[in-house]
Amino acid sequence: MSPALAALAFLALSSAGAPGGARHYGKPLKGRAAIALRALLADPEAHAGQAVRVEGVIASLAPGGEGGLELRQGDERVSVTFAKPGWTLPAGAVGRRASVEGTALVTRPAAEEARAQPADGAGELRSTVTIEASGIEVYDR
Repeated sequence: MSPALAALAFLALSSAGAPGGARHYGKPLKGRAAIALRALLADPEAHAGQAVRVEGVIASLAPGGEGGLELRQGDERVSVTFAKPGWTLPAGAVGRRASVEGTALVTRPAAEEARAQPADGAGELRSTVTIEASGIEVYDR
């Protein structure tokens, strides 16, 4: 094999992603057990500030693929931000399965919002969850 052909083959293999058809962004995943989005969203306080792994389908990307994404698992959705700037996911990542590891960040309703809530409890204010991703795997299949 000529040196040029060998170099081309190396580049093709090195850009093809990890074994199993996954492309990695950020830090390598640690292999934590995944938590269902339904469980995470049902009790966000139980996971606040903790390392979590969630899996699902990338529903949308932030403009230009930088800064974050929305991950969907059935009817449940969670926003994912990138812990380090500089990650860019390709537009083709939308609709692909992904695993995300990071920290569950919980935003609680502000006191003013809680006081403005109707007395009958309608429109219950809930904490929101965002995953600050340290690593993401996007699967080719």
